Amino acid sequence: MQTEVSLFPHDIAETIRLSAAPAALLAAIAARFTTMIALLLVGLVLLTMKISRPRIGHLRH
Repeated sequence: MQTEVSLFPHDIAETIRLSAAPAALLAAIAARFTTMIALLLVGLVLLTMKISRPRIGHLRH
């Protein structure tokens, strides 16, 4: 019954109000994790480029 009732707009507004704080926390945590993952990916790319540059140079020569 609750799943059927929650389809109405006023119940959606209540659920949005109740889930606003956890959603904000999840958004902040996700933003921090995405920035961390982006920094790690950039670091890995730079490391692989530094490692592969001499190998490519040796292969070309």
